[in-house]
Amino acid sequence: MATKVIGLDIGHTSVKAAILKGTYRGFDAVGYLKRELPLQDLHEPDPKAALKSTTEFDATMTLEPVPAEEPPAEVRVTLRDLQLREAAALLDGVDTDDATVVIAVPSSDVSTWVVEVPFTQGKQIASVLPAVLEEKIPFDMDEVVVHSHPLESGPTALDGAPGTRLFCAMARHDQVQGMLDEMGGIGVDPRYLPVDTGALVNLVRFVPQEGAGRAVIVMDVGHHTTKLCVVVDGVPRLLRTLDWGGRQIDAALQEHYRFDDGEVAAYKARAVTLSASDADEEVERMVEVVEGATRPLVALLRTSLIAFEDEYGQEVDRIYVCGGGSELRGFNGFLAEDLGVEIEDLALPATGNGPEAGAEHAMALALALRGLASGKPPQVDFRIRRSAQRPDTPPLPRA
Repeated sequence: MATKVIGLDIGHTSVKAAILKGTYRGFDAVGYLKRELPLQDLHEPDPKAALKSTTEFDATMTLEPVPAEEPPAEVRVTLRDLQLREAAALLDGVDTDDATVVIAVPSSDVSTWVVEVPFTQGKQIASVLPAVLEEKIPFDMDEVVVHSHPLESGPTALDGAPGTRLFCAMARHDQVQGMLDEMGGIGVDPRYLPVDTGALVNLVRFVPQEGAGRAVIVMDVGHHTTKLCVVVDGVPRLLRTLDWGGRQIDAALQEHYRFDDGEVAAYKARAVTLSASDADEEVERMVEVVEGATRPLVALLRTSLIAFEDEYGQEVDRIYVCGGGSELRGFNGFLAEDLGVEIEDLALPATGNGPEAGAEHAMALALALRGLASGKPPQVDFRIRRSAQRPDTPPLPRA
């Protein structure tokens, strides 16, 4: 088991890290770090501007091309440039020697399926799975990295028939390698590459256990997106990234009140510190604006709940919420009232003598916990092509 793990969460507005130390009984938190991205430094020239242009007439009506001037390469600063720069700066103050680093492959770059095969032995499954997946993957199998792990396996696993139900995830090999190259450029060699939504299963250890077989969702509400991991008996069953984040609330407040970014933050902070009993009319109006901004999220969540029920024939019992975008007072109530599902904050306790993880560090903590896991719970890892194979992530044979 790794003794020191760094979970690195590279987001749209900040880079966060959770640093854990493995212990005999679990782990101790060493620290939680964060660096905001200087988004004001973004500069991505419009490519159309470099192509526009370009002809002039002289006195004889001869067309003379006027070459477009390309901006200097150093002027272009992309979001990815900022992310890598701030990640390097954050890790610069951390002793990474002998540390296991875990980063996530964005779920937007990953496709997942649940497939069934009429076999229970590993060799038999490995022999037929490529052919099963080729019908679903629009790429040559040599161009992708695939991870699979069983959900159910046995003589009655497939509705009473023998076989195995598998959770499969696929990413393009060039995208995975590109991420590894980027990380290598800042001196990081990730030991694990889980998919971000799937890594949330590692937070289930903080969920109160109320009986086997129940389905729960760990939901990380970020600034740009909301990530879902539906878990049954400690195993991920459905992964989703929803196109909704805390920025939608910010945008609604800005539009309604004509606030700038600083005023939005201050106004939200005021609402968080007030209870329902002492909220004034101004805060009540803000609550109405926030409720309106969350309606798209409610619709997306309802679709995900239905998809899970259709796939597995059971309902979700409860949703546990984390992430910086969920810290507004009343957020859970907005969702629960419309969805009819119990929703509560996921408590991330302090351990040992270390600091307590805030809601915004949930993903970084989930990634760090992946580095401490010893094969359980089963989860996606796109470093399965490494020479050192691990029993929890068997490599899929190439077709």
